Amino acid sequence: MHAAEILFERYVEPMVRKSGSDFGIELEIPLVALDGGSVEPDVAVAALERLVETFALEPGKRDASGRLVAATNTRNGDFIAFEYCFHMIELALAPGQDLNEVAERSYDYLRCMQQALAPEGVVLSGLGLHPNFQTMNTDPLEVSNYRLLRHFAQVHPKQSQFYHRDFFAFVNASQVHVDCSVDELPDVFRVYSKLDWIFALLFSNSIVPPREGEAVGPWVGSRDLFYADSVYGTLEGNLGPHDRDFRSVTDVCEAMADLAMWKTPDPGLICFRPLPLRDYLLMPETETLPGWFMEDWTKPRETVVHPSLEHLEGFKGFKNITLTKHKTVEIRSFCEQPLRDAFAPAAFVLGCREHLLEVEEVLDALGTSLSNSELRRLVNVGRQEEIAPAAEMRKVLERLVELSHRGLQERGRGEEVFLKPLYRRAEQLECPGGHALRLLRSGSSMRSIVEAYAEF
Repeated sequence: MHAAEILFERYVEPMVRKSGSDFGIELEIPLVALDGGSVEPDVAVAALERLVETFALEPGKRDASGRLVAATNTRNGDFIAFEYCFHMIELALAPGQDLNEVAERSYDYLRCMQQALAPEGVVLSGLGLHPNFQTMNTDPLEVSNYRLLRHFAQVHPKQSQFYHRDFFAFVNASQVHVDCSVDELPDVFRVYSKLDWIFALLFSNSIVPPREGEAVGPWVGSRDLFYADSVYGTLEGNLGPHDRDFRSVTDVCEAMADLAMWKTPDPGLICFRPLPLRDYLLMPETETLPGWFMEDWTKPRETVVHPSLEHLEGFKGFKNITLTKHKTVEIRSFCEQPLRDAFAPAAFVLGCREHLLEVEEVLDALGTSLSNSELRRLVNVGRQEEIAPAAEMRKVLERLVELSHRGLQERGRGEEVFLKPLYRRAEQLECPGGHALRLLRSGSSMRSIVEAYAEF
């Protein structure tokens, strides 16, 4: 059986049973010490414990020192955990059908944590790159899997401006999962891939704060650049937008087969040199690959991996549009947003979903010869003027926001309210990262931006 056939069987066939109306959201939000330093672990843990007490959450995993690092709301399935280190909290919100309900729960959680953190000079702030990443402690949690990821990141380092072994400690995303039918899958992959550079124009929010004496850099989407210079970027085509013209389910499965296989599932996580999933799935189980595991949370050890179909349970794609083990389509294109606008990416995705082919017509009418990857790269480094004249680009953005607004109105839940910040962004051609750069260049402090992006 070919890799694409295996992927169809494991990932696509179960979509037949999907309703097509559920969505899921993951928010990765940095904890920022306003003095520019590190957040003390006990301060972060106390905020999570406050959350557990306030909402009667079920305590989950603890680190090697016994500190709580995860909790679950058993009434609805929301999962809240520190991600990689104590400087980022992830809200993995249970699947829902109404964005208002999901947002209300989330802001209740965030409000509770903000109140616990404020007396310690710490805030949760909506930024795609932690502003203190150059000065804070980026050590992983005392948890085996995160310590293994650090070791793995150093196995194939790309020594460049954006290489950092602990980049997972400070890049923060907003991820949206959507259900779709098998018949819809090619259109969903194709159109959302074409939207990838539009996502960057509207939502990029990962600037690199300048060190003292340095000029403000041009990057509004440096999150992409840190990924590209990591071990996950060593396999060409493993990251970023798709440039394939998806016309069939087979096209989707073939694209997924090109992505990197690099770990086995939990428990017993083993990491190994990234190689195309299609190659991995065709290896006989008698073959071996060198890999690494954690004897305990402090000691990485060498081992070997025997390829197995069962390892597909551990597959995690880092492409901006990907299939997941939850049998959803995940859109990974977004930086975390200023907290008051945290649900704008999901709203835009859900609204556009109602009019995918009209969205595609608007994008195609621009007539660019650049690929999806080239378009997004230009936006990330602040060179979007090379794509089209400002007036034309503004017209495209405004039309797409209108289509999303119409789609949300047709869903009948009042979710179009979450699109409010996008009208200004489209008119001014300014994403949150671009806004932050403009403020820095005009003399504002990074702290003032952190505080502004913490409001909701």
